[in-house]
Amino acid sequence: MLITSIPSFAQEADKAKPAAPAAADPAAEEKARQEENERQRKAAEVRNKAIEANNRGVELQAKNDNAEALKAFQESLQIDPSYERARENLAIAYFNLGSESVNAKKWADAIDNYEAARTYDREMRERTSVPLAVAYNNQAAALVEAKRLDDAVAAMTQAANLDPKYQAELTKLKAYRDQVASTKKPAKPAK
Repeated sequence: MLITSIPSFAQEADKAKPAAPAAADPAAEEKARQEENERQRKAAEVRNKAIEANNRGVELQAKNDNAEALKAFQESLQIDPSYERARENLAIAYFNLGSESVNAKKWADAIDNYEAARTYDREMRERTSVPLAVAYNNQAAALVEAKRLDDAVAAMTQAANLDPKYQAELTKLKAYRDQVASTKKPAKPAK
């Protein structure tokens, strides 16, 4: 048998060819370059302002003016939220304020400042655990004196969560609270 016709094979349709790159427009390239330079200049200006505020905070901290240093570090972070050095310094300022509060026996202030330090710097979590537990413990003692036993138990629970050595104190405090609650006599109705 003779083959009289050759089978035809389908051919791919011509593919669209990519457009040739546009001829370089020197004016457009210059404008883009100027815009990028301006963006970089503004970013550097912002960073420099953040650095100035941070450095002012460091100087205040060196003078033990932690409250004002804290404000300077906050200002630095408002200018440039990505400035990690200011974030670390802010955590240290909060830690120092917490220590000042402990020395003044202002337990709630100490707790607030230590908690804030922990939020701004991960390394502060470990560094603040013990002093924060001590502050919660001392706050619990002050609350017991004020006869606010439920609040005292809450504070002591925080201390025990941070430092297990306070677990026994928490158990004793809960027993004391329960004992006080069971001995309270109901008020007599008025006649």
